[in-house]
Amino acid sequence: MHPAPTREPSSSRAHHRPASPRDGRSRLATSDMRPRPPASEARGRASDPDAPLSDGFMVNRPEAERLCLIETVIATAMSDGHVAAIEERRIDQLVRILRLDSRSRQQVYATLRAGVMPPLPTADELPDYDIRVHVFEQAAVMALADGVVHPDEQRHLRELAMVLELDIEDAKHALRRANFAAGG
Repeated sequence: MHPAPTREPSSSRAHHRPASPRDGRSRLATSDMRPRPPASEARGRASDPDAPLSDGFMVNRPEAERLCLIETVIATAMSDGHVAAIEERRIDQLVRILRLDSRSRQQVYATLRAGVMPPLPTADELPDYDIRVHVFEQAAVMALADGVVHPDEQRHLRELAMVLELDIEDAKHALRRANFAAGG
């Protein structure tokens, strides 16, 4: 178990979890996403917004992009103030799948041990729009991993969609795919 992330405690966070559907699984609300004004530079939309992408395709991407994916997933896991064991296992799985080099692996685990939330990536750091959508989707899967989507995780995902300059419809499709991937 890693130490809790460094973050200001919020008295309003205690015991305020979103209501779960009847099957006991949390869902991410796609209706709560706010559209972002168009970016100054026209960016391409995902070729098929309903087609999920596996993490395997990321193996051939530059190390910096793969590390960015992992750090975004870590930030999402930390956004509710606690990294659950199932979230740690998902991070370990991603480290293996993405075949990070030893320096990047050390950075990932040092970040987890320190409990300091990594910064969110920007659209400039991930210029390929499809990669940004994938990173957002994986962050949403992480938010669902422990079975409870905390309001802080929802805020985190809204902010992530904004900084990645995602089209509102693409973000909604990614949330739907994440819900499906998480068994929803």
